[in-house]
Amino acid sequence: MRGDRVGTYLHRMQDFLDIDTYCFSDDQLDSLLEEMLDNIGHTDPEIRDDLIYNSFVKLILKDYVTKEQTIYILQKCMSEQYLFFNIEDKTIGDSVFTRSFSALVIATILYKDATTRNLSSELVLHAIHVGIEYLLLEQDYRGYVKEKGWAHSIAHGSDLLATCVLHPEFAASQTKACLHAIRKCVLVEYPYIDEEDERLIQVMEALIKKGMKDIELRNWIADLEVELHLPHKRYRIEWNVKRFCYSLYIALLQHREFSASKQAILDKYQQNN
Repeated sequence: MRGDRVGTYLHRMQDFLDIDTYCFSDDQLDSLLEEMLDNIGHTDPEIRDDLIYNSFVKLILKDYVTKEQTIYILQKCMSEQYLFFNIEDKTIGDSVFTRSFSALVIATILYKDATTRNLSSELVLHAIHVGIEYLLLEQDYRGYVKEKGWAHSIAHGSDLLATCVLHPEFAASQTKACLHAIRKCVLVEYPYIDEEDERLIQVMEALIKKGMKDIELRNWIADLEVELHLPHKRYRIEWNVKRFCYSLYIALLQHREFSASKQAILDKYQQNN
C-alpha cells in the first residue's frame, strides 16, 4: 500500500471487520477492492492475513459484493498476475504470498457459490481446472516464513482443491487429475513440517464424499512410490509419504468400506520399515 492511502484503507478494513453491519458507498467499495487485490500478497502478515484476507471473507460470505464484483475478483485471482504469479520462477521469493492468498480467495468464492449457484458453469469449471493446475505447478513449499508469516502454498492450495471437489459442478472424471496433483505435492524433497499432510487429506476426504471408490484409492496408494534419488533426498520424500499415509489412514478409519486402501497403507509401511 502506498502513500497517504495506507492509513485510510487499513482503517476502513479494520472498521469493517469490527462492525457487524457496515455501509459502503459504491465508490468506496470499488476502491477498497482494488487496493485489497493490489496487496493480496503483502509481506506484512497483519495486513495480508488479518485485514485483507479476513475482509475478503466477510465481503464475500456476507453478501457485501455484487455478482459482478464477485466475478471480477474471481477472474483476477485466477489470472497470471495472481494465482500463477511468477509460478515458474524457481527462485524462492515473496510472490508465493500472492499465489497462496489468491487461492484462499478463490476457495471462499467457490464455497459460497456451492450454495448460491450464482456463477456460470463455465466460470466454475474453469476455477476447478485452475485449482488443480495450481497444485501441479507450485514449487515454493514453505510453510511459515520468518517475519512474513504463513506462505503455506500447499495447505492453501489444498483448501482450494477440496472446495473445488465439493462444488456441485465437479465431475467424477476429474478425480484422476486431482489425485495426480496430490501425488506431485507428496513426492517432493522439501520436508513438510506445518501440517500440510492434514490439509492434503481434506482433498482425499472430499473425493471420497464425491464418490471415489476404494479400489481407485487403493491403486493410487500402491503406486505412491519414491523413485531413486540421492539418499538424503530419498529420506525427505519418504518422510512426506509416511506422514501423508499416516494421516490418510487415520481419516480412512471413519470409512468402513475402504478396507483395501487401509491395507495398502499398512503394506507400504511394512515395505519401508
